[in-house]
Amino acid sequence: MRRILGAAMLAAALLLGGGAALAQGSPATTVPVPMTDHQIETVLRARGYSEIEGLRREGEVFRIDRAKRYGEEVTDLTVDAASGQVHNETMSEAQARAMLRERGFTEVTEVRREGDLIIARGRRGADPVEVRIDPSTGAVTRQQQAVN
Repeated sequence: MRRILGAAMLAAALLLGGGAALAQGSPATTVPVPMTDHQIETVLRARGYSEIEGLRREGEVFRIDRAKRYGEEVTDLTVDAASGQVHNETMSEAQARAMLRERGFTEVTEVRREGDLIIARGRRGADPVEVRIDPSTGAVTRQQQAVN
């Protein structure tokens, strides 16, 4: 009876997260959990992708045959299944212009590459602004009032 009770208590402790205490100081390791197809689509849509076709999981990555990113067709995408990061992604100047318009910028008059960045000028409301975009992620890394 004691053995059964002891085994039941041990199982309950492990199920409730007590396993770390039983490891006696060994470092906890975390294994990234892969995203689902739906989660990958959600991440891609948030990054400007649409019309996603041929989404399938292959081991640690998802492959996409074709999609559009801010209106421009892209093919053969590879996406990390755990992080949702698109491999070898780079944003074109046309995609940057479309992204800014989608985010409420108007009169986007200048979009150019400068080193590892895309620099764009436009208006946000009534204010002229200059924006710096990381083309590998599409993230706006800096926005400041433009000097005419």
